[in-house]
Amino acid sequence: MMKQIGWMGLALLPTLLLVACSDNQEDGKTVKVQVAPQQVACTGVTQQRCLEVRFADDAPWQLFYGDIKGFSFQPGFQYVLEVRQQNAPQDDPMRSRLSWELVKEWQKVPVAAAPEAPDLPTVTTEPAPDGQD
Repeated sequence: MMKQIGWMGLALLPTLLLVACSDNQEDGKTVKVQVAPQQVACTGVTQQRCLEVRFADDAPWQLFYGDIKGFSFQPGFQYVLEVRQQNAPQDDPMRSRLSWELVKEWQKVPVAAAPEAPDLPTVTTEPAPDGQD
């Protein structure tokens, strides 16, 4: 009986290895990404400033909460970057599953940025003078 279990385990070994490797297929994948010319206020674990990124010219901007290792963002420039996506250690449940590392900066184009919106909008109202609406 033990021999049968041993042979079954050995027979399943290639399948187990294939499944284990398939979980890491995205590890080391490189992609091109556009980075908007300004950071925006966002809330991850805390209030912070996030990059806006997209993967195509006609795609909507998405918030990027992490850092891109090796990349120094400068406001007022739109970038096209090639980044390597790697599986990140999962020691922190709030951390993204993937980390990004700069492979190449393809473009850095100056853009006249719109005035930056405040982090938290403020609303001020003044009471109407008595007898006037």
